[in-house]
Amino acid sequence: SYLFNETFWQALETGELNFSAPGLDPILIAYDRELQGTMDYLGINYYTRYQIEASGAQRTLANVPVSDLNWEIHPQGLLKVLRMAGKHARRLKIPVIITENGLADAADSRRPQFLLEHLSAIWQAIDEGVPVRGYFHWSLIDNFEWTDGYEQRFGLLDAERQWRPSAHLYQRIATANGFPAQWLQALPEPLP
Repeated sequence: SYLFNETFWQALETGELNFSAPGLDPILIAYDRELQGTMDYLGINYYTRYQIEASGAQRTLANVPVSDLNWEIHPQGLLKVLRMAGKHARRLKIPVIITENGLADAADSRRPQFLLEHLSAIWQAIDEGVPVRGYFHWSLIDNFEWTDGYEQRFGLLDAERQWRPSAHLYQRIATANGFPAQWLQALPEPLP
């Protein structure tokens, strides 16, 4: 997270870029006033977390819920990223917007729980003072994904504009500007 998030947020906040990591030549950019304070909002794209072993290999946990792309479903990671983003956003007096959050789920069997748990994490962040001002689910309609073409189904609607059950759920949440706690309590226990 430091390499992909913190380094660049700090650069836009301070006007200096110090991108360094073990085994890499550091990238340093001295103070540039045209860089400092140039963010209008802090955007977050969050889909999953990756766990990397000391060897550099990606570690895949057993018995965790995953998307059709085998990406771990981990809403606590969104909360963690929002907390980090919130520190920078508050100092810069800018909002945080979740610009992408979703999962590939052709059967639409995991998306309802995904929505409830990730939106719950967002509301927790807001309660903690993170200035979240927007959320965009990825995606409204199944679309062409970079490396997978039309195979992966991220949409609340399918390519023929047919509503999936999760689209109706999201409509209810958006209309009510929330959902009752019982909906989360009715979800099955997440796997360890």
